[in-house]
Amino acid sequence: LLAVTRAVSSTLDPTETLRRLAREITRALRADMVGAYLADAARESLRPVAGYRVPPTMIDDFRRHPIPIKGHPAIEEAWAARRCVWTDDMPGDRRVDPETLRRFPHQSDLFVPIRVKDRPVGGFFVIWWTERRVITDGEMRLLEGISDLAGIFLENTELYRDAAEANRAKDEFLATLSHELRNPLGAITNAVAALERRGGAEEISTRLRQIIQRQTHHL
Repeated sequence: LLAVTRAVSSTLDPTETLRRLAREITRALRADMVGAYLADAARESLRPVAGYRVPPTMIDDFRRHPIPIKGHPAIEEAWAARRCVWTDDMPGDRRVDPETLRRFPHQSDLFVPIRVKDRPVGGFFVIWWTERRVITDGEMRLLEGISDLAGIFLENTELYRDAAEANRAKDEFLATLSHELRNPLGAITNAVAALERRGGAEEISTRLRQIIQRQTHHL
């Protein structure tokens, strides 16, 4: 947990953080591979974001093929119950998505959802290629704790992005305001200077006063 805490506190990049968390999960459970996924906007599938120890022959499939949420009983169960689900018999488990198993043939699998404000937003897939791996209650609690930290990080990252965007919008507004003020202020300044120079020429003075009035109203 200390290594996980360091992983989430040393960067603001979500992809790098999820990759580091995948690494720590792999080490903690002695897994063969861990993939980190986030839900798409429609919340219909999980798209791969980061992975650790993804076999080179599977990298393209890992990157290109999301995992369905709807119609995938294991993920639907994990999202509904807000907890880990696992199996030590992938080929024989009816909850397993056949297409996913075809692309990533393995024996044991664990999925833990990532939650933000108790709302599932993604998850970690933990894979053992050939080992029939039984998951203990302690390991599930550990994984759920790690996924909770991931959710806190993602929420904080979103808040940081919102604050950065608000700051950028403020800077843009001030720059635009500065530009918009510069032109009429220049006209007013020139008109006042001209009035001082022209003295009593009534027609010119009237026109210059109209400029001042118009630009002041604009400001």
